Amino acid sequence: PPLLTKLKKPCLRCLLNRLIKMSKTIRNYQPPRILGPVFLFSTILGFGKFPYAPGTIGSILGLLDFTLISVGLSKSLNFTLLPVIFVIALICVHEYCKITHNHDPKEVIIDEYLGQYIALLLSYTALYFLIPDLVLDDNGQLMINWWVIIAAFISFRFFDICKLGPVKYFDQKQTAFGVIADDIAAGIIAFIVVFLGSWLFSLSF
Repeated sequence: PPLLTKLKKPCLRCLLNRLIKMSKTIRNYQPPRILGPVFLFSTILGFGKFPYAPGTIGSILGLLDFTLISVGLSKSLNFTLLPVIFVIALICVHEYCKITHNHDPKEVIIDEYLGQYIALLLSYTALYFLIPDLVLDDNGQLMINWWVIIAAFISFRFFDICKLGPVKYFDQKQTAFGVIADDIAAGIIAFIVVFLGSWLFSLSF
């Protein structure tokens, strides 16, 4: 029937256009080299390819790095390394997104690593100066306060997943900077939550 013919032509044309676009995407796709620096840095040595909750894996890696290594480093060194890591991450994420034709690949977890690390570093630095009893032992040395660590982890994951306020703003930016900036924003908000919670806790004792 004429009506059926009229309906079929646009549908076939639409399907053909989609197939052409898909073929162009497949033809232009260049899988990132598994051992290439862009892949290794963006996915943190391939941990981002873990099939379940890769973002949480990135946060755990940031937590482990801070608690096992970085908490023993000087604050000045930590704050010096952060901008360097941020710039390298920005370059690598930009290249990875361009190669994969995806503005926010799930396997890219260097952003979660950075956000979690910032949440912990800011929390420990603020507590060191303002509520030292929570992060210093009897000898005046930095110690691992697991309540602070766990609070920073849960707070960061909550704001990173829920995308509230500035986190959502940066998440909507389909750029490499947006991929990283939304996690940095989540890390800063998590720090504020942890510090306020620690301050209220210290007032009760």
